[in-house]
Amino acid sequence: MSLLRPPDDRKDDRKLEPAEIDTEGTAVSWLSNFWYYHKWKLLLVVFLTVVVTVCTLQMCGRDDADVTMLYAGSCYLQSRKYPDMQKAFAALLPGDSNGDGKKSVDIASCNIYSEEQIEDRKRRNAEDSNVILVNTYVNQRELNSFDNLIIAGEYSIVICEPWLYSRVAKSGGFRRLADVLGSSPEGAVDEYAIRFRDLPFARDHAELFSEFTEDTVIALRTESQIGSLLGKKRAAKLYDSSVELFKAIVAYEGTASEEAGR
Repeated sequence: MSLLRPPDDRKDDRKLEPAEIDTEGTAVSWLSNFWYYHKWKLLLVVFLTVVVTVCTLQMCGRDDADVTMLYAGSCYLQSRKYPDMQKAFAALLPGDSNGDGKKSVDIASCNIYSEEQIEDRKRRNAEDSNVILVNTYVNQRELNSFDNLIIAGEYSIVICEPWLYSRVAKSGGFRRLADVLGSSPEGAVDEYAIRFRDLPFARDHAELFSEFTEDTVIALRTESQIGSLLGKKRAAKLYDSSVELFKAIVAYEGTASEEAGR
């Protein structure tokens, strides 16, 4: 014996087209409509949440420094060189801007390889198994970190390889050298960046920067408005100190000229 359901309880027997989902009267339908009308708002909220989180972690995860710098490229900053790099840059600071009684520079690093560098390693590995291949998953994670740090804007002095520089420069992320320094210095690759290892400062500390590629550049970021959301006064002071250090790095004439002036 079969039981007949009342008409009101019967399911809609219409035929669905291939790949069509019947979501009428379900939570899926509500979510679909909500996403359709509010997706850009949600994406903006997620974006701002990520940026604020990055800023907060960077500010709370370390001691305050007078200046923060960012290196990005295929060179892995060795731990034995890192403290000396910090000291070398800190020695150029005109003063203690955060009032903690010492001049200090924080350097963040992202070890990233370009597609060409990854392919080059593959070719070399085929000939010599001692050549280490690049973990593409880790490489992408480092690239994402670089993008997030650039967006957050806390690291104003950027030393990086040309392909990463172009990634930021194409969106107007760097200041014109002439606006900062009064003119475009020797070694400038364009209006915004200078070949780092051409600078007397890098030559005088050649052992520290020997693993940087010859075409690595240094540039100054435009002042970030996002970073100031977490403290406008602190962000402004940090940026002003970064500008002064950038000027000092470029203006440095070498130990020979310093000794001659004594």
